[in-house]
Amino acid sequence: MRLAFFGSAGFAIPALEALVAAGHEIAAVYTQPPKAAGRGMALTPNPLARRAAELGLPLRTPASLKGREAQDEFATLDLDAAV
Repeated sequence: MRLAFFGSAGFAIPALEALVAAGHEIAAVYTQPPKAAGRGMALTPNPLARRAAELGLPLRTPASLKGREAQDEFATLDLDAAV
């Protein structure tokens, strides 16, 4: 199946890994934008974003999915389902 995956917290990682291991095509991983953290306030991706990057999956970090641009981009993914 061609899927989009939504999540941000570390507990979402096993579900993403299971979908990849099962052979599903992950068209995009949607997660929160990086947040400022640490003394230098460097932008830091969340655990799911880091794992998606390690797996080589396309990552999307829109501030909102309510805008026309984000919705149009999502529609072009031609998905079977979103998780």
